[in-house]
Amino acid sequence: MARKLKNGSCGGPSGWTGDLVFALVADPDCVQGLCSLVVDMLNGHLPDRARAYLTSSLLIPVNKSGGGIRPIAVSEVFYRLACIYALELVRDVLPDVFEPIQLGVGSVGGSERAVHLLQAGLATMGPDAVVLKCDFQNAFNERKREQILHELFSQDRLRPLWRLSHWAYKAPSELLVLDNGNICTSISSEQGVKQGDGLGSLLFSLSVQWIYRLVTREAKRVRCVAVADDLNLVGPASEVLRAFDNLSVDIRDTGLRLRASKCGLLWPHNAPPPADLCSAPVGFDQARMDTWLREG
Repeated sequence: MARKLKNGSCGGPSGWTGDLVFALVADPDCVQGLCSLVVDMLNGHLPDRARAYLTSSLLIPVNKSGGGIRPIAVSEVFYRLACIYALELVRDVLPDVFEPIQLGVGSVGGSERAVHLLQAGLATMGPDAVVLKCDFQNAFNERKREQILHELFSQDRLRPLWRLSHWAYKAPSELLVLDNGNICTSISSEQGVKQGDGLGSLLFSLSVQWIYRLVTREAKRVRCVAVADDLNLVGPASEVLRAFDNLSVDIRDTGLRLRASKCGLLWPHNAPPPADLCSAPVGFDQARMDTWLREG
């Protein structure tokens, strides 16, 4: 586990890095101390004062390629060690939990497989097959935390993650903002999961799995292909739009919000799109759709 931490990533609030932790494994007493700390985190036994230190993160703003800022939380390295160990305990069951919808957690070559599935769908789902890309605004940070933990606790196969996840997310944690190496302020993380957290992607993906599965209830020929919060719907045009309408309704009271300006519909055919396809579905930006249809 310590070897996996030795990947050159920066340290968390304490300054400890994976390379420093890896240096400890040569000493039996240090290894025993690390194991005891990980066991206490896995079982949620550490007191709240220790929790405040171990769950705090450095907040790093990263520019997105399409504009905007992605808030990345750099976790404390000892908490990362516990997450790596916990995920190893459930690694073998993750494909059964998430596939074939969600390919971003526990799947080999997830992003590449997603691309091939979308291409195959366009080639085999008829002359009016389309791909609709759905985008959520600040999804990881706005998903309701109590619903995230509820979905986790409903999965007995993920029991090894229960106590660690509850310990990490049962109360707010601090996001520390640096200025020239010094902490200048902090932001309380009270909702969603932190991007950069070792459990964040799994917990978010699990919390939206039922939503992704439900949107195709009236569109049996539509396939959902997702990598975390990047959801794509592929299938016959009319059914895809029906599934998108379902999604707009199903995310109410979940904390999720569709970002219409980043949603897009791809019409990859030489023939002009049918008239009914040129009317935007619920929550979709008409100007954005018109642009995609012209460029498709």
